[in-house]
Amino acid sequence: MSANLEIQLMFQICQKFYYKQMSKMEIAKELGISRFKVARLLDKALNEGYVKIELKDFPNTLLSLGQELEKVLNVKSVVVIDTKGLSREECAFKVQKESADFIVSILKEKDILGISCGTTLAGITRFFPSKTAFSKIQVVQITGGFHLLKNIDAFKLLADLGEKFNTEVKMFLTPIAVKSKAIKDVLLSDDSLSSGVNLFPKITIAITAIGSWHPDLTSTFYKAANLDEESIKNLQKSHVAGDIFNHLFDTEGGIIDHKINEELMTIDTQYLKRIPVKIAVSYDERKSHAILSGVKTGFIDILIIDTSTASKLLALTKQE
Repeated sequence: MSANLEIQLMFQICQKFYYKQMSKMEIAKELGISRFKVARLLDKALNEGYVKIELKDFPNTLLSLGQELEKVLNVKSVVVIDTKGLSREECAFKVQKESADFIVSILKEKDILGISCGTTLAGITRFFPSKTAFSKIQVVQITGGFHLLKNIDAFKLLADLGEKFNTEVKMFLTPIAVKSKAIKDVLLSDDSLSSGVNLFPKITIAITAIGSWHPDLTSTFYKAANLDEESIKNLQKSHVAGDIFNHLFDTEGGIIDHKINEELMTIDTQYLKRIPVKIAVSYDERKSHAILSGVKTGFIDILIIDTSTASKLLALTKQE
C-alpha cells in the first residue's frame, strides 16, 4: 500500500474511532482489515501528530480541592464528597454510602480486606452491595471494640458482611484494650482469634475512621477503652492528637509512648505500614487537626472526606 493510501486509510480509521466511537474490532470488520492494522494505524496517527489528545482541566472544584490536598498532605489520593447544604445525618449517610461504592470499585479478587471498628465503619459496611461477584476475597476484623458500639449487633453486621463478599469474616471480637500485656498475649494465641491475626501481615486493603483528641476530645476511644480521668490527662500531656486503627498518635504523627500500647487489641503498627492501601474516612470538620496529624503517621494512603472538612484542612495547611 502506498504512503498516500495508507494516510487516507488512517484518517478513515481515526474518524470512525474518535468521532463515531466505533471499536477497533468493528472498524476492522467494516473495512475488511485486521484489528492489529487498525491498532497500528491509530498509534501511528498519534505518534506522527495527525491526532492530538488534549486533557483539559476538569471544571470540578471538588476534584481540584482533592488534588490540592493530595499535594500538601502527601497522600496518594483525597476523595472529596459533595455534602454542601446537607444536615449532619445526611452528610454521614452520603459519605458512608459513597465510601462503600469507592471501596468496592477498587477491590479485586484475592484481596484481603481489613475492617476497623466504629460507627463510621459500621455505617460503611451496611452500604456494601447485598451481594458481590467476588469469590476469593477474604475479610478480617483488625481492631477490637465492635461489640461495644451501642445499637449495633456486631455478630450480625460481620456475618452480613461475609455474605456480601461470599466469604467468612475472621472476627476479632475483643475489647479495645485489656488490663495487661499478659492477657493480650493469651487472647491473641487463642484459636478463635489466631486464624484472623495470622492474616494481618497479608492484608492488602484496610479501612478506618479517625478519632480526634485535639483541640477537643470527640473520640469515643477513651470510653470504649474504659480510661479514667487520670489516664486521659496523662495521654493529653503526651500531646495526643487522635487515634487511628486504635493506635494513639501525637501532633507530629508519632505513636505516643504509653503503657496502653501493650494493652491495645489491634493490628500491630509494623503490619499497618506494609498494607498497600490504607483508607481513612471522616466527615466531621472538628477532626481536621487530628486528620492533619494522622496523615503524618503513614497509616493513610487514601483519605475520603466531606466538603467542609476538606476546606478546613486546606485552611489549616495554609496556616502552617
